[in-house]
Amino acid sequence: MSSPYPGDRPDDVRAGGYSPGPGYGPGYGQEPGYGQAPGYGYGYGPSDPAYAPVGYGGGPVQPSSDERSLAVVAHLLGAFVSFVAPLVIYLTRDRRDYAKVQAAEALDFTITVAIAYVVSLLLCVVLIGFVLLPIVGVWSLVMAIVAAVRSSRGEAWRYPLTIHFVSRQG
Repeated sequence: MSSPYPGDRPDDVRAGGYSPGPGYGPGYGQEPGYGQAPGYGYGYGPSDPAYAPVGYGGGPVQPSSDERSLAVVAHLLGAFVSFVAPLVIYLTRDRRDYAKVQAAEALDFTITVAIAYVVSLLLCVVLIGFVLLPIVGVWSLVMAIVAAVRSSRGEAWRYPLTIHFVSRQG
């Protein structure tokens, strides 16, 4: 029995094979690298234009030491002082600056952590919140330290499990 969709079987050479989409690797009948998006393919790292400023020759530009230092400050102070430090760095930096992008990440993370704290406090009524409060606290501290270390190396970092509120381009 043949499928109504051309190219979804490995022996269907005339259609060029099946591609599951960018970022998922090669499909049936395809060489590795065929049809994949450049970079990681998941919106993280060099394939995301907000994280890869282009320099002379089209290659990515490494952030300066000042930009990396401000990114580290945004992540660490975001964990300890809440959203104030990332917000100040976000509002004072240029549009495609590494520090601005990382400050936006830190700002999103602090807002997400604040929401998690509020939900945990509300769940204290049914006693599960008493377990969630320390988990949220440890998670926010560990993720801020990881983000600060990655930012000090100049890597593009995105927090996992974070709601994105702040624009990276504006």
